[in-house]
Amino acid sequence: LGNTCFCGHDRPSPNTQQTDELLASLRLARTQAVSQHLDVYVCRAISPVQCADSRARWAAWSDGWLVFADLNNNREFDANDSIIRQHYDPNRPFLLTINQPGRLRFRHDGRSRNLGFYFCSNGQARTPINRKLTLLYTGRTRVETLSENRLPKRCKIHAGDA
Repeated sequence: LGNTCFCGHDRPSPNTQQTDELLASLRLARTQAVSQHLDVYVCRAISPVQCADSRARWAAWSDGWLVFADLNNNREFDANDSIIRQHYDPNRPFLLTINQPGRLRFRHDGRSRNLGFYFCSNGQARTPINRKLTLLYTGRTRVETLSENRLPKRCKIHAGDA
């Protein structure tokens, strides 16, 4: 009998690892919103402690995100709010983009809005595969691998820039 080698399969790809990090952050945000009975936001980070001002559709979230409890209900991250989790790393080898404008809010009942996060490869060797993380309005998530013909235009532009 021959031995099967799963060499190199013991470590997750950067894309899988980042997808898992985002999933964990979204689940934490939803759990905190429900358990604390308040609005919890996930925003695109431009530093470990600062949300981006821009709320454009298809904005690049590649540098990271912040999860915060909006304690004063002003829909902005400020000194009165509490960071629940921050995930910031400006040196990622892929594009993370979202197909909706603005920040993501989880309400006290766990609801959110339907949207998709896209993890887009830059086409170079040893970069991650293309994946989509879908968030349903119920707050539930699903992850799928995308073929090249199912990628949004924003991903194709990014791969062309590599």
